[in-house]
Amino acid sequence: MHRYLITIYILSLLFLFSCEEVKDDKEEVRPQLDTIQVIDIKNTIDHAYSCQKLLTSYYSKFGVIIQKYYELDDYLIIDLNRDGITDVLAVLAPIPLEDTNQFGCLIENALDRLVVEIINEGEYVKIRNVYSNLVSNIGGVLSKYNGIFLTKNGFEIRHQSGNRFSWIYITEYSTQSIDGLVLKRIKKICSVEGREKSYEYLFESSRIQHMLVNDTIQADCNCETAWNDLSVKK
Repeated sequence: MHRYLITIYILSLLFLFSCEEVKDDKEEVRPQLDTIQVIDIKNTIDHAYSCQKLLTSYYSKFGVIIQKYYELDDYLIIDLNRDGITDVLAVLAPIPLEDTNQFGCLIENALDRLVVEIINEGEYVKIRNVYSNLVSNIGGVLSKYNGIFLTKNGFEIRHQSGNRFSWIYITEYSTQSIDGLVLKRIKKICSVEGREKSYEYLFESSRIQHMLVNDTIQADCNCETAWNDLSVKK
């Protein structure tokens, strides 16, 4: 009888530990190599107690680990390194930019939407580059980001804003380089009530680390002169 009770007790303990492990796995994916997260996470948590859930939880997407502070805004299936295998170009946004209820969690060193190159190497994937300067960081419904699209030799990112006075801002990137993106073209279209002026700038091999897309967009792509000319021609 005692032996029977002991057996039941041991099986019960094993069941409890087993359930606990499954519960942990379902709640979060623990960070590992190739993880997108806020830099210096310890100090960030110390100063942002209200958003610790976003900073200490993770999820898996496209074979990499992403902190819950970031949500997937957009993505493109594309061969980024010309090896014949499709990769992923992902646009991630800090949740506080999208959800005003979480605005208090906007961390100083994580204010930007990110463009992330996720390279598929067959048996595993890796993050090649992360860019924080290619997409609008204007929050919520006011964001000017309008999508990412395939082109012949890479892709383009579109921003757009306005009604009567409007603009479209297109940046085109080549994926021909084996180690990162290269800016090939910028096009902007300034419009007033259907009348428009367009400007195009071509580049041979311009690296993109010092681009200021967000500053350009906040300045309405410097369309004021074109808007004035188009208004006079009415």
